[in-house]
Amino acid sequence: MKKLIATHLVFAYLSVTNCSYASTTHVTWKRIPDVAQSKTANWKNQIGRSNGISLNEAKRIGELNPEISYFFYMKGTFMYLEGRPGPKGWSEKGVFRKGDAVFFSGNPSYGTAPGMADAYEKSIGPSTSSSGAAIVFDPPSNVRATPNGQILCSVTSKSVIPIKYKDGEWYQTNYCGSPGYIHQSQLRF
Repeated sequence: MKKLIATHLVFAYLSVTNCSYASTTHVTWKRIPDVAQSKTANWKNQIGRSNGISLNEAKRIGELNPEISYFFYMKGTFMYLEGRPGPKGWSEKGVFRKGDAVFFSGNPSYGTAPGMADAYEKSIGPSTSSSGAAIVFDPPSNVRATPNGQILCSVTSKSVIPIKYKDGEWYQTNYCGSPGYIHQSQLRF
């Protein structure tokens, strides 16, 4: 159930865009240790939350959604960002547990979170290779031994698959456990 939330965040975004920027760009993440979005900041730039995911899964969500410019990831066991009533107060932000990620657009406003959370800021540059990952958006899709060759396996649900390189209209992947090819028409980047 926890990973389902992360998947919904990715695919909710994918349903309204084709993520074409990912095929020509390379995303890197700058780690800002021991900080999280400040509880006193305006959280209207929050895009979403995912619970109980790995740091790599959080980064992949950020890579797939160009609206996400940074996120914080819980490395500690528990953090509560309480509210403060009154005209100069702020609303409660909630409870965060190890493996939770909160995604934002725009510029960060950090507060200290020693031992509890790290922030990750996205940097986008030109792609240095065609390796990475892609989304199979309209399954079932066949992975073949060679372009137009024998079928090795099929991708039967919307999935993120590893991509090694492009060969004409085909991309090489190890999705089936050995090198195979999937046609570009089946993929979104």
